[in-house]
Amino acid sequence: IENVSTTDKTITDCRGTVHQFDMLIMATGSRPFIPENAQLHLPGRFTIRKKTDADKLKDYLDETNLPAEEQHVVIVGGGLLGLELAAALKHKKVKITIIQRASRLMERQLDRISSKLLAEEVQQRDIQIYFDNEVSTVFETDNANELEIALKSGRIITANAIVYTIGTIPNIELAKETGLAC
Repeated sequence: IENVSTTDKTITDCRGTVHQFDMLIMATGSRPFIPENAQLHLPGRFTIRKKTDADKLKDYLDETNLPAEEQHVVIVGGGLLGLELAAALKHKKVKITIIQRASRLMERQLDRISSKLLAEEVQQRDIQIYFDNEVSTVFETDNANELEIALKSGRIITANAIVYTIGTIPNIELAKETGLAC
């Protein structure tokens, strides 16, 4: 859809065809939130939203030529997507560290007690969690496929990859251009 006219109740598609509507539902999806300093164009830095994103991470880890038990992935974000990724990688025996900005996992979905129980379960699966922390900088090392991840707390973590799973941004640009309240 290239244009929406709420006055005429029409939409114009990318071929220039105008379509009438009685009611318009905009289901435009979302994209990952990416911090300004993420530098996803550099090796070892990823976000996960689509299958192709997961494939890129898998291919990258395969190219390290390390057995899964010797690979280490840092996941930034302790929400549903980050935890799902952690579970999938842990199933392959990859070492996982989760960096969570908040003081608990899934803080928007779970109450404090449920979140604490979840964190205990995750940690029992040998997944390290750093709460109340954020990534400060990510550096490449002299070793191929290795990153040093500096946290705001001062801790440095060495890993093969970092994956940002810290939320999404709704694709509402068309709605805003149309003047719809968002």
